[in-house]
Amino acid sequence: MQNDLALYNFSPVQKDEKNNINEINYTIIEINKKTYAINTSLVLEIIKIPELERPGNMPDSVLGFFEYKQNHIPVIDLREIFQEERIIYDIDSKIIIIKTEDSIISVICDRVDDILKLNKDNIQPVPYQGQKEFFEGIYINNDNNPYIINIKNLANYIKTTS
Repeated sequence: MQNDLALYNFSPVQKDEKNNINEINYTIIEINKKTYAINTSLVLEIIKIPELERPGNMPDSVLGFFEYKQNHIPVIDLREIFQEERIIYDIDSKIIIIKTEDSIISVICDRVDDILKLNKDNIQPVPYQGQKEFFEGIYINNDNNPYIINIKNLANYIKTTS
């Protein structure tokens, strides 16, 4: 069933001596018309929304679970965590499967925009205190300014609230 849902499979990044060590690939996503970035080296796959199981007593930030390679993976609703308006997700919505240090999680987003190389020198601290623990920083450039999601802190938050 997963093969029917897969949109993008990510393989480990090959080292290229021409790569600038100050640049990191990020998967750019959109949530409520705001731009966010996830380090692409952590992304395993991007899929359509599968059928979700929703056991009782789950926090609002977990939409449910689905089976992925014989594991039950939680689907994290970033809208809930980032205190954005809740919506009914549609055909453009995607689930990003992410490998953390000790588990696999997934997040749902309104859409996936692109994969971009972002220069570390342009990443600045988040300018406000609210929800700051979920962000590594904000990428400052002329076009848009995606917030870089701190996957480690996000995964730890889910562990402590589940």
